[in-house]
Amino acid sequence: MNKQNREKLLVIVAAVSIGILIGDKFILQPAINTWQERSDSIAELEEKVFRGQALMDREDALRRKWNSMLAEDLTNDDSVAMNETLRQVDEMVRESRIQLTALQPAWQEGTDNDGLWKTLQIRASAYGSLENLTRFIHLLETSPAPLRLESVDVGVRDKNTLQLNMNVRFSAFQWIGSPSSS
Repeated sequence: MNKQNREKLLVIVAAVSIGILIGDKFILQPAINTWQERSDSIAELEEKVFRGQALMDREDALRRKWNSMLAEDLTNDDSVAMNETLRQVDEMVRESRIQLTALQPAWQEGTDNDGLWKTLQIRASAYGSLENLTRFIHLLETSPAPLRLESVDVGVRDKNTLQLNMNVRFSAFQWIGSPSSS
């Protein structure tokens, strides 16, 4: 092979190599990245469709549960609703044998696309043994009343007697109605 042919071959190989590098950098890699992004987007959309379909499949059960919850909500008379909720809390306190040190109820109103509602926000402080505090939380969580446990803080009250302090925040739900009915 003579020198000129060798130089031509090297130029051709260099040009092809540079063409391949440029094609990889500016055509192939962007295309692969776009395909990967689209693939991820399709997978995310398929997951959303699957979840939406699952919700639609459970629509009847969810509506029955919602109607059941609405049937168990607090009465629209604020004072009666507060008294009933505080009576239920008092029963839970007695049954769990904790010592209540503070109880602060307060109403909060809200609205969303489905309608108007209120929550009776209750902050309570109590003390007792771990078993008794746990029983109170269990009673609160399993109550048929429309109560929702929102936060619990537990700390040591007395190391010698194994007494614990507990600050708990929970709420009771009151459905007022749809926006069109007010």
